[in-house]
This record gives sequence, C-alpha cells and structure tokens, in this order.
Amino acid sequence: MKLGYCVFVILLVDVSLGSIYESAFSEILKQTSSILQYSGDRERRDVNQDVKKEIEWFLQNDDVFCFCGENWINLFANSNLEKVANCVRKAKLDVAVKEGIDNAFSKATKIIIASQCAYECIMEDLNLIDSKGYINKTLPSFFMDKVFVENKIKDVGKKAIETCVSGVSKFQMVVDMILKLGQLSSCTNHGYKFISCLLFEVTAACPTELKREDVPQCKKIYNQLEIVQMASKYMNEV
Repeated sequence: MKLGYCVFVILLVDVSLGSIYESAFSEILKQTSSILQYSGDRERRDVNQDVKKEIEWFLQNDDVFCFCGENWINLFANSNLEKVANCVRKAKLDVAVKEGIDNAFSKATKIIIASQCAYECIMEDLNLIDSKGYINKTLPSFFMDKVFVENKIKDVGKKAIETCVSGVSKFQMVVDMILKLGQLSSCTNHGYKFISCLLFEVTAACPTELKREDVPQCKKIYNQLEIVQMASKYMNEV
C-alpha cells in the first residue's frame, strides 16, 4: 500500500463502516429496540473474530473502495502528497497499520489514536484547522474546489460538508462512539471527526452508479448505514 494512502486506512479499518464500528452499531441497536425487527435476521456472532476477518479482507483488497468511488479520496490524499506522507510517518500511522491483528479492537484503538494525530497534522498543513484544532472557514471551499470536483458527486459532497461542519449528522453518535477509542490521544480530534463524518455521509448518499453493490462487504456497509439512519431518526423522535 502506498504510504500516501496509509492515511486512508481508516476507511478500511477503524471507520470501515461495517467492521470496527460493529460495537457502536450494536449499541445503537440496543438503544432502539423498535428497529431490531428490521435487522432481526442478523446472527449473533463472535464480534472480535468477525471484525478481524473483515479487516483482513479490506487490507488484502485495498483496491476496493466502498466509499462512493475513489477519485475524491485520491484527490484529498494527493492534495499535498509529500506532507500527507510526512504526517502519516510522524503519527506512526503506518506502523500501527502494519502491526499484528490478534485483537481487532486493540489494533483499532492504536490506529484511531494514530489517525487523529495524522489528520491533525495534515489538516493543519492544509490550513483547514487552526492552532487549537478547530475547523477553519477555508475547509468547505477547499473540499469543493479540490476534492469533490466531479459533477456526479459534487452535490453529495457539498451537502455532506455542510452536515458535518454543522454537527447535525445522523451518524454523529457512531462517530462519537468511535472517538471514545481514541480518547487517550494527545492530539485534537476535530479533523479526524470531520473526515469520519464525511465518509459516513458521502457513502450513505452515494449515487447508485458509484456504489459497489457487486462486493458483499460493501453491500453490508450500505445496509448498516441505512439501519443507523433509521435508528437516528427514531432516537430523535423519542
């Protein structure tokens, strides 16, 4: 895997929208019993072993992007590839990714902590966050001008940015649960939180022609995102 893309291992590992956030997803189902019927056919599983298998699959198939195409992801990574690579090394994200996977959640915690520091470094270098780690006003225009440039994803990207900056995402509770794994990090998490939210929002609203419905792992992700959105709507109504 190219070093520049290591920063996006969070797509394939800790925020893999169906793998590491399994515990968060399960917690949401516990809190929203009325939607359990929707997913009543889900089998009880050894979560740690299941997550381990899914992470291994994603790492072995890093050419498969479930996240609404790969062009926008590549454009962000390549916005300043040298700085991105330096930030990945500085945060030791590449080291965390290469470590063994005997315990999926332990590995996820290490990667989340490293990812927070990597994104703090990257987004600060790109002037997308301030010295305290908070989102700058320059962020929306940067993503619209340099990342979501394709017409088929431009509207989806714009809406996702607005949602994530405003903090009203339907996936906010999932993002918050994931961030708990990285609460011991010495780095700020605003940039990482934004990117995580962006991934959920863009993938959930992805145009049909960009979805990987031919990949079982991707179909699982889309299904779980749909359930989380239903859960979020229910929880807001009670």
